[in-house]
Amino acid sequence: MHALAAANLDIDREEKKIFAPVGIIKYWSGAVAVNTPYGDIFAGFLRTTFFSIVDKIMRGLGDNTTFGEYIPWLPKAGGEPVAYLRIHEKSNIATSWSWGKYKGDQTLAEAKILLKETISRFNKDPEDPNDKRIPITDAQVKDFRGWDYFPHFDRHELEHGFYAKFNALQGHKNTYYASGLNGFETVEFAIRAGQDVVDTYFDSVYPLDSNGAQYNIEL
Repeated sequence: MHALAAANLDIDREEKKIFAPVGIIKYWSGAVAVNTPYGDIFAGFLRTTFFSIVDKIMRGLGDNTTFGEYIPWLPKAGGEPVAYLRIHEKSNIATSWSWGKYKGDQTLAEAKILLKETISRFNKDPEDPNDKRIPITDAQVKDFRGWDYFPHFDRHELEHGFYAKFNALQGHKNTYYASGLNGFETVEFAIRAGQDVVDTYFDSVYPLDSNGAQYNIEL
C-alpha cells in the first residue's frame, strides 16, 4: 500500500480492500568497500557440502553422496546479508544481498547494522594467516537500499478469488497495474504483465481516454 501511496494515487476503498492483504519480503542490496580479494564469494544459502559435491562431480560420484547434499539451504530470514560478491578486479566494491522476514517490520537502519556486522567477520584475505579483519563502517558502505520483494497474496486470499478481484480493478479510475504481483518477482514477469495490460485493454502503447488524457499504468 505504501508503494501506491508513494505514486500519489488517489486510493479508494475498493483498491485498499484488494491491496491491503498483499504481503512482501523485506529485501536490501548494498555496495560495500571491502578488503577481501577479487573473486571471493560469500553465500550463506549454500550447504557446506555444496562445493564438495562439485568436486565429486568432477571426479565421479561416489556411493557416499546423499540427495540432501544437492539441496541449497536457505537460512532463517533475519535481515543479514545472505550473499556477497566482489566481481570487479580493479575495484574493491562488493555487492551484497540481504533479506528479512515475510511481512516483517525491520528497518533499513537495522538491516544496515547487520550488513556491517556480518561482513566485518570475514573482511580480510582468507589466504593470508597474518591478515587482520577490518571492521566495516558507514564510510565503507557506499550504498544500501531497501526493496519490497515478491508481492503476493496468501492462501486465504487465493481461496477467496483475490486475483479475479485484482484483475477486475484494471481500468478502475483510469488506472492499470503491472508488476510482479501478476506472476513472480522477476523483470520478465513484470514486462509480461505490462504487455498483457496493453494487449488486453488498449490499441496503442500510449492510450488516451475519451477526454484525451493519458491513462495511468502503474509498474
